[in-house]
Amino acid sequence: MNPKVDLVIFGGTGDLSSRKLLPALFQLQRHGLADRLNRIIASGRSPLQEEDFHASVKTNLQTFLPAGIWSEELWESFRQRLCYTPISAGSPEGYRALGELLDEGDTPGRLFYLATLPSLYGEICQQLQAAGVVNANSSVVLEKPLGHDLASCREINEQVARVFAENATFRIDHYLGKETVQNLLAVRFG
Repeated sequence: MNPKVDLVIFGGTGDLSSRKLLPALFQLQRHGLADRLNRIIASGRSPLQEEDFHASVKTNLQTFLPAGIWSEELWESFRQRLCYTPISAGSPEGYRALGELLDEGDTPGRLFYLATLPSLYGEICQQLQAAGVVNANSSVVLEKPLGHDLASCREINEQVARVFAENATFRIDHYLGKETVQNLLAVRFG
């Protein structure tokens, strides 16, 4: 049986999180597919109060979810999973606070989603390791493209590999084929 997971989103107040990640997680919960997900811990550079973060997420969900998906009842359930913690990429204090937050629960799995600039991936992973936040059930998700050329891509991958095993590292390219997908209607009806 797979363990429950706390999802930590670095860049949790950013555009990718607001428009894509949190709406997708809301829909997973709506369809009963979020059973393994315990908490969603968003981090960002801003020193937000949790209620302000919740208000912002609610507004963004109402804006970016497809029509007919929003439910106040589902929101209340989703909101209870949401936490916010301020973390600056190079500041150890934020990572220690994250470690304390993660240690409050008994959730063994930790999934770190890095929705930040790729140039921060190595620093974030190193800080997670230094704070003792990474455990045997930890994984990391990286948004591609990694770096601006082959050399910087290799450097980022090496930095991440010092902390996370390859089988615990997931790379997502959400723009791969975007133009093709957007043009499918034109091809089909053209």
